[in-house]
Amino acid sequence: MKAISLFVVSVITFFAFANCTTLALQNPQPDAALLLDTSAAECTEDSNHKQWYLLYGAVPLNRVEPEAVFSQKAESYRLRLETTAAEAAISIPGGFFLSLTRNTLVVEKCAPSVKVYNAEDVSRRVSAAVIEQQKLHAGQMQEVTEQNASQTAQQVEEAVTAAVDAAVAEQQQLCAARAEELQLQCQTAEEPEP
Repeated sequence: MKAISLFVVSVITFFAFANCTTLALQNPQPDAALLLDTSAAECTEDSNHKQWYLLYGAVPLNRVEPEAVFSQKAESYRLRLETTAAEAAISIPGGFFLSLTRNTLVVEKCAPSVKVYNAEDVSRRVSAAVIEQQKLHAGQMQEVTEQNASQTAQQVEEAVTAAVDAAVAEQQQLCAARAEELQLQCQTAEEPEP
């Protein structure tokens, strides 16, 4: 009876404390951002990391390094902590006799739904956009200047033509008046004296 009681207490203790684990992961690359993607994202398995624990998960026997989990900069990942059938087969007797358990951290790399840029990339892209806008603005200003120059030349030509036309008209009037005056003088000179 004592053995059965010990067995029941051990099983209850095992299931009560099984997988009392803490997994802390941080970005190992301070100059790049990482994204954790949603469950709906298209992801492919990138790596598996086995984790061994004593005392029902309270004491880790190995450490999963963030550098191994997040191998690429500026990528999108999805993490999954799972216990496979093989791990359950190890954890149940191992947990019962040695309080030993094992889990697998599955790392999936996802198709990026968002592009992540660092400050240098953003600065370079903004500078390129500003230069492009300045070129566009300079081209537009050149067109306006050429249009204004064309309009100004046309206006000057029209003004000169109008001034020339006015001067020609004035000259014609003067010539007509002079011709009339000369004709009167010629007629007077031709008249016989009585």
